[in-house]
Amino acid sequence: MRTSATDNGPTDGWRGARIEDTYYSGSRWDARFVTGGTIGYYLLTNVKAEADVSFTPPSHYDDYQQRSFPGVPYPIFVRSDHRVVTASVGGTMIYQFFENASFHPFLGVGAGLVTIRDRITTDRQTQFFQRTPTSPPETIVLAEEGTRSRTDHLGRGLIVAGFKAYPGERVFMRSDVQWSIGESRGRDISWRIGVGVDF
Repeated sequence: MRTSATDNGPTDGWRGARIEDTYYSGSRWDARFVTGGTIGYYLLTNVKAEADVSFTPPSHYDDYQQRSFPGVPYPIFVRSDHRVVTASVGGTMIYQFFENASFHPFLGVGAGLVTIRDRITTDRQTQFFQRTPTSPPETIVLAEEGTRSRTDHLGRGLIVAGFKAYPGERVFMRSDVQWSIGESRGRDISWRIGVGVDF
């Protein structure tokens, strides 16, 4: 049960996001490990201000971009490999139910910033194309080998729900689910679990 004004601890879990896939004209689920930590300060008995940071190891996926080439009557897809690393920082206001209990459910809202670093690698790609049944085949260069990077910084709203359970007086186990809200962020969700200490 809580006996102090601050708490902190590491958190690990899974983070998932929906990624638009232009090749299939839809989206897919990208799930990956996430690690980080939280620190909180109790403003009132049941109200806590909390800050957290987290990051993911690299995630790889292929992307296919539709391109048109002069003299080719149909579109051709060019493949690129994406290596994505995500880091986030956020602040939430938490309402913790019950007082001096061994189990505390909680709800919270807040805001944060997500940084997405994407390294895009494209191999040299070619394709044979025959303009007419009698003309000789030609080699069309679809893409040259190259690597480029893109970094996006996205603001987001946060909703968090979870619980803290105390096997001892100061040590607790924590698990929560965190949703990102706002434009295009409703498809981003994290599930985290960790062990913390009250100070």
